[in-house]
Amino acid sequence: MVELTLEISEFMDKLKRPDKYTNIDYITPLMEHFGFTKTQAESIRHEYVAEIFKRLPYGDPDAR
Repeated sequence: MVELTLEISEFMDKLKRPDKYTNIDYITPLMEHFGFTKTQAESIRHEYVAEIFKRLPYGDPDAR
């Protein structure tokens, strides 16, 4: 099992959209750069996205 590391997270932070109509492909660069299998890359992507959501500032919407 591969875990999300700081190196992988920073690598994924640098990935950009090819254009404004296309989502970022995280799987292929992970497979090419780190040599992960597709299943491993999907697992890392899932962990990465979960970490991004943990960073979002949530608050009470009625507190305004």
